[in-house]
Amino acid sequence: MNLITTSIISAVAVTGALTMAAPSVGATDKTSCIDGSVRSNLKVTWISSNSVTVGTVGNKELCEDVPVFFSSYTMPDTYNGQPFKNNPTASPQTIFDNQTIVLKKGATVASAMTIKLPEACKSVQVDVYHGPKIDVVDAKGHGTQYISGKILQKTQATCAPVTPETSVPPVTPAPEAQTPETPAPQVVIPVTPAELPRTGSSAFSLTTLGSILAVATYAAAYFSNKRN
Repeated sequence: MNLITTSIISAVAVTGALTMAAPSVGATDKTSCIDGSVRSNLKVTWISSNSVTVGTVGNKELCEDVPVFFSSYTMPDTYNGQPFKNNPTASPQTIFDNQTIVLKKGATVASAMTIKLPEACKSVQVDVYHGPKIDVVDAKGHGTQYISGKILQKTQATCAPVTPETSVPPVTPAPEAQTPETPAPQVVIPVTPAELPRTGSSAFSLTTLGSILAVATYAAAYFSNKRN
């Protein structure tokens, strides 16, 4: 084998070795990425009682997508305020609100999550955990799914009474405008004064009437005396 052939074979061997060692474009380096399904590889930062950010420890890349859940739970009214472990008054807990995100493969930036909390008259537990979603927390808690969590003690003794909707006065619609009725026309019948018959002059009539009354009076007196 001559020197030229040996050189060509050596160059091909080196090129092949470099090709095999070089990672494909867009692939995650398995030697540096981390498994997000392992609790210790994730970092939870509490912004407030109901708001957190979730990312990887050291901002390392994830090897695969990882679903993460953030839930709030209403604790029993009989809860005694002590830690959760081996505390029969701390469960069962019923889910109140939930948010789910997926931490993407290769991601290095933490993701924010925010949920709602029950009334201030209720003790609350808030938990960040791996899937699947847990709707009711029993005495076992979140088990191996648990990432981080807190118990929030109630801040008021009693709940505010709920005002029934019927207490709102009903709205009376405005009456529709109506056209006033037209009154019926009044019929006025003129009264004609009665007149005595015109049989002569007024003086004659009065004289005649007086004479008749005098004769009637005399006759009545005459017959009265005659009976006596």
